[in-house]
Amino acid sequence: MGMTIEKAIRYYEDKNVVLTEEEALANTVAIETMKKYQKIENIVDAYITDNPREPMYDTEDYMQSIREVLEDATN
Repeated sequence: MGMTIEKAIRYYEDKNVVLTEEEALANTVAIETMKKYQKIENIVDAYITDNPREPMYDTEDYMQSIREVLEDATN
């Protein structure tokens, strides 16, 4: 893929065009989804790089973190 999520978010946030109400809502949903994906990606990366012999958290804690991101209506 040629564009990072961060660049895509900036593109959509900086886009200076007049959108219909439906297009603006779709734009907002797309940006929120991309931000949630980034947060989940960070949680998964932390899980993978955590020392398996001395984990900071157990799997349930990581899953709870992911669940909180998914349930968070603000992002």
